[in-house]
Amino acid sequence: MQPTVASKAGEVRIVDSRNFPVSKKVAAGLLIIKPGHMREIHWHPNAAEWQYWISGKGRMTVFFPVDNARTMDYNTNDVGFVPPTHLTISKTQVIPTWWSWSCSQLTSSWMFP
Repeated sequence: MQPTVASKAGEVRIVDSRNFPVSKKVAAGLLIIKPGHMREIHWHPNAAEWQYWISGKGRMTVFFPVDNARTMDYNTNDVGFVPPTHLTISKTQVIPTWWSWSCSQLTSSWMFP
């Protein structure tokens, strides 16, 4: 599958109802973010986000309501979870590859800065 979006910062391949019609409520993306780059800050107002880190390592910050945030470091074989309605931003130190999927409709832009 060719990348859905590619730039000098990385690439993403999206599987959702646009290219896999049976997938009505689940969207998945394979993301590769190059060292020193970030995935866009985004949120899913009606869906949780799950991540499985296939390779590499990186850091993700989840912003909770009322001046609260949590930053986690991820490595190969780690699983990340972001509850619905929380803002998320990710930054890498080495080239990570991870699957990210959401249940419900795809609501983030899946673009790189």
